[in-house]
Amino acid sequence: MRDLADTFEANLKVERAQGALKNPEGRQKTIDLEINRLETLIIRSVDLSARLAQYVNDLEIGVPIQLSPLFQRDHRLRLLLRAFAPNPSEAIAESQSERSSYPPVTLNHLWEIWGIAWIAKQLRGLGFSGICSLETIKSVKRCSWHLERDGVVIKLDFEAEPAFIDYEHMPPVHERAVPALEWAARHQKINSDRPFLGSEEKCSPDYLIRIITSTTSALLVGDASLASSEHHIPLKKNMKSKPQVVEKYRRTIGWAHGDQLIRCHPMGAFVVFPPPAQAWNELETIDHARDCMLLCPSPLDDAEASARLKTLLETIVPELGWRCNKLRTY
Repeated sequence: MRDLADTFEANLKVERAQGALKNPEGRQKTIDLEINRLETLIIRSVDLSARLAQYVNDLEIGVPIQLSPLFQRDHRLRLLLRAFAPNPSEAIAESQSERSSYPPVTLNHLWEIWGIAWIAKQLRGLGFSGICSLETIKSVKRCSWHLERDGVVIKLDFEAEPAFIDYEHMPPVHERAVPALEWAARHQKINSDRPFLGSEEKCSPDYLIRIITSTTSALLVGDASLASSEHHIPLKKNMKSKPQVVEKYRRTIGWAHGDQLIRCHPMGAFVVFPPPAQAWNELETIDHARDCMLLCPSPLDDAEASARLKTLLETIVPELGWRCNKLRTY
């Protein structure tokens, strides 16, 4: 129970830090609900810990537990074994358990996580190395990679959730003389680990990629969609496809880097779709999103998807081209 309370405290600290930023209304409501839930759980866990402490008998705990058939007869563990007993529906099943032991994750979320892991794997294949860090303790809500090679740094952020521009406190344009994103980068509080800003209410891309070299800094934005091409390609003019959504992200999201604001590169938009790539040909020529790269990786290491990602990186930062060619030569 103490360990559980520590986990709640760590997650609560993360949510409060995110809630202190300027967030879109819908995201702020979700954060507030999560903060309230964690605060309630902390109070309950502390209360239960205090109540359970009254029943702890140090003398009994000091007696070793026999890891043998006697284990099931140990009076100290009978209630615990009963708590972990299978449901009647599982007890009569042929398999050991009908349920997965992994946390519940929707397929679309799983595809988004797999997409960022695939990108990281491709970068490692190009000679980059580094670490992956999780923000929350028990779930993959947000994570990031910090990869380096020969002085080039690439940072991958999953579910970065850019801060929303605080328009309420922004002076009129004749007083600030700089665009809204640049003004917010200089005057607004942002997350130091995820220093991103968005000028639209909807600014939650799945992926943000930062590339830093000795001469340039670049930002790429991407999204993932586990969908069938037959149902995803818009049938009506007022429907937006995923590439069009990502193209809007590209125009409205910036990265506060030092005293600069780095906007997304004009070619720095991509979407991770399920294979095969040929199924998405129609989206490659769609209006307002023709500069969006479509990546359709397969779990079997699709060579075409890998080549497209490499082309995208070299287009954004040409310096990466000769570095990758040098790696293949060696």
